Amino acid sequence: RMMDLYGRQDYKNVLAITIRKETLLTFAKNLPTSSGTDVSLYTGEGRWLAGTSQKVQQLPEWKNASANTMIENDPDSDQTLFYIKAQSSHSKWLFVMTQPESELKKETQPVRLFTYAIILISVILAMLISWVVYSWITSPLSILSRGMKQFQLGNLDVQLQKQRDDEFGFLMESFNTMVEQHKKFI
Repeated sequence: RMMDLYGRQDYKNVLAITIRKETLLTFAKNLPTSSGTDVSLYTGEGRWLAGTSQKVQQLPEWKNASANTMIENDPDSDQTLFYIKAQSSHSKWLFVMTQPESELKKETQPVRLFTYAIILISVILAMLISWVVYSWITSPLSILSRGMKQFQLGNLDVQLQKQRDDEFGFLMESFNTMVEQHKKFI
């Protein structure tokens, strides 16, 4: 890293830090969240230096070089792998973390199932409420319709039983009044 601590010199100093491979691996071993996760360090040319899996890992081919994440199917294990990379702008070295997508989704699976159950229950309740409201509206209308058919066939003794005190009850009462008035005229 380039640095000039006090700004008094015309040239910049270089600070180089070395770290033992074991220290780097100890740090990297704390990063994975599961046994299927691998963290590897690569040179700017893509050569594997160290990793948590202790076996040489081939640097994956990034389809979009500017992207920091990628999802690929692993032909060896038939798993979908999620890759995250962090690249140094100076040395071009890369940290790449590889994790199976199934392990990422393992934590959210119960929440997803719970959400599906809530949606299913909501749809069932919506249909049930709709059916109750539909029945509440159509029941008096079907009674009125049957009474009108009887009246149309000439049955002047038809009387509808008033079951409610709302607009439908008023309509049935009006129908009964109409039938009584027709009876008086004939």
